[in-house]
Amino acid sequence: MLLRDGETRATLHGQAVRDAAPASAGPCPLVILSHGYPGNRFLMSHLGENLAGKGYVVAAIDHADSTYADQGAFGSTLVNRPLDQRFALDEMERQSTTPGSLLFGLAGSNPAAFHRADAAGYVLWVERLLEMDTHNPQLAARFARVMDRWRSLAEPWRSSAREAIGRVAARPDLSNDVREVVSRALADEAGS
Repeated sequence: MLLRDGETRATLHGQAVRDAAPASAGPCPLVILSHGYPGNRFLMSHLGENLAGKGYVVAAIDHADSTYADQGAFGSTLVNRPLDQRFALDEMERQSTTPGSLLFGLAGSNPAAFHRADAAGYVLWVERLLEMDTHNPQLAARFARVMDRWRSLAEPWRSSAREAIGRVAARPDLSNDVREVVSRALADEAGS
């Protein structure tokens, strides 16, 4: 890796192992490490290693035009950094739901971010679910089950979750697979 001067090479030593087998059989929370300007994906390796040792899936990404090796105009960083982060999140999601992928079933569980007070996690769930439903209804139905236990949430999360499920159920072009899952979740509401 290169140091801040963009010329001096350094080697980092730690205890982490690339592509190590997961210690947990279930999903683990995902953390994206996004370095400063300028920087590189190794900048917070000590933090990434520590988080990985505690059961997190850690993805440290480089941002083009924003590393010590290729530092460009700051404007490029402002425009491209969110796109890099979104790509990393999308790719981690894709790989965690792709059978045979190293990350299949590993990344995904982040309840604190999902159950945000502003309901942004539920809004994202609706968007991703509807997008996924157009390509792979069976996978989308599995993803829809994330909200199976929405009734156990405290307010205001319960109402926000109910509203999100209702938004999905109201879609006329919903696949039968997803409609069955969300209809069951809403029908359970009537029986509780």
